[in-house]
Amino acid sequence: MDQTTLYFVLGGLLVLALVLASIAQRYHDYIEERRTQVQRILHRVDDLESMAQRMAGLPLPQDAERLIRQDIVERLRAAQQIHAGYPGLARRMQEAESALDGSPAAPASRDLDAQHVEQFSRLTGELLWILQEQRLMTPPAEDQRTQLTVRLTLGRADVLTRHHLREARHLQQAGQLHQAHWHCLQLRQMLEPLAGLHQEAAEWLQGSRELCQQIKSAL
Repeated sequence: MDQTTLYFVLGGLLVLALVLASIAQRYHDYIEERRTQVQRILHRVDDLESMAQRMAGLPLPQDAERLIRQDIVERLRAAQQIHAGYPGLARRMQEAESALDGSPAAPASRDLDAQHVEQFSRLTGELLWILQEQRLMTPPAEDQRTQLTVRLTLGRADVLTRHHLREARHLQQAGQLHQAHWHCLQLRQMLEPLAGLHQEAAEWLQGSRELCQQIKSAL
């Protein structure tokens, strides 16, 4: 083999090595991109699973929890389409499907202590945001979304009304009238915007006004 031929052979091998290295790098980048996409999906799934767990024992509509659990399953299916062999993905899918098919929880009482009232109110706000901003992979039909939004809104108002009235009465009996009046103000601020839209809220507002007037008269 003469020197010129040797140069051509070595040049060809070098080009081949560069091509193979480029292919390997592109494949590595492709694998990493798939892993990143799946990890992003699983991060959102973790958030939704935490939300579903926090629903336990709270007076929330059963179809709200089902919507969240259905969304978890759909996101995991999307992750499987991207990278079916991702570690632990098959197990998580099985667990999510079992949770979706599980028996619905028994209706919870709407009389909650202060800690659970705060948790319930925050969680209801998260659910309303998800519905209003259409953050589900498969959003519910418009009429279903509207009905669930109303039920969540009134459910939160019901729980908060019970809580504030109970606290106001307790503080009134204890002679702590200013603190009792504060709960009345919270009730008015919450219920007045709803009273013109929902009969239930108007009735709650009327009942709270009567107690609030008693407390205000005693100040």
